[in-house]
Amino acid sequence: MGCENDWLVNIPSGVECSFGLIFAHGAGAGKDHDFMETVAQALCNAGIAVIRFNFPYMDTIKITGKRRPPDKMDVLINCFKDNLAAAETVYPSIAWSLAGKSLGGRVATHLLADSDATINPVTKQKRSAICFGYPFHPPQKPETLRVENLNAIDNELLILQGTRDIFGTSEEVKNYSLNANVNIIWLEDGDHDLQPRKRSGYTFEQHLVEMVNRAHEFLNRSEP
Repeated sequence: MGCENDWLVNIPSGVECSFGLIFAHGAGAGKDHDFMETVAQALCNAGIAVIRFNFPYMDTIKITGKRRPPDKMDVLINCFKDNLAAAETVYPSIAWSLAGKSLGGRVATHLLADSDATINPVTKQKRSAICFGYPFHPPQKPETLRVENLNAIDNELLILQGTRDIFGTSEEVKNYSLNANVNIIWLEDGDHDLQPRKRSGYTFEQHLVEMVNRAHEFLNRSEP
């Protein structure tokens, strides 16, 4: 498929790696953004393989240097699906789950509804997904909810969300009606990048440890 030529890959060395994440970026920054790199490396250090890729519009931005909006959802889903299929071809022994930062997480949840991506061929179980900062609604538009896709699937979802995320704070989300398979871990004072303020008494490093631990536990439940 050729997708692997454009990947950023973090594969644990010296240990047997049984599961991994296809990690999609957010709307405003690509696969090589500091957040993506930091999280991918931390996950890799914990024994989780990570593959990062760009959606088509982000590659166009990199080439032209001009900002542009994300592709339509069907284009994003198909791109994610192609990279998932390629990963399973290149690394067939790894049980690949989906992951995404913001927009990437939203696309991942839509992909779970695709019959070709629902079952993990390694575990023979329903594929799961992890969202780092889910965009429950656009900033300052709490009435425009993006939860129908979450409630339309029965796959297990892990959402790692900052309590003051402008795309969905803890105070807002607690009032939503979400399926029981949607697991939300709140990171105190975290913003949309899971970054707490200095005065909060928390650090991003602490939140990173929590994110990695939670991701490891979540994936380990589906390990063959």
